[in-house]
Amino acid sequence: MNPKSKNLKLKHYLLKVVQRVPQYCLYLTDYLNNLSPDSTEYEDTQAALVIVGGVADHVNVSVKQGVSLTASCYAFS
Repeated sequence: MNPKSKNLKLKHYLLKVVQRVPQYCLYLTDYLNNLSPDSTEYEDTQAALVIVGGVADHVNVSVKQGVSLTASCYAFS
C-alpha cells in the first residue's frame, strides 16, 4: 500500500469509484462508436452503456443532493 494513502478514510476510496463511473461511460461510448452495427457485441455494448449511464445519472443526482458516498454505493449492491 502506498504510504500516502495509508491514512485515508473510506469516503476517499469511494470517491475513486464515483470518478470512474463517467470514465466507463466514455470508454463504452468510444468502443460502441468503433464497433460495426453488424458486430455480435454491438447490442450488448449498447445495453451496457444504458446501464452504466443510469448508474452515472444516479450517482450525479445523489452527489448533488448531498447523499453520502457510502449510501450511494449500497443502493447498487
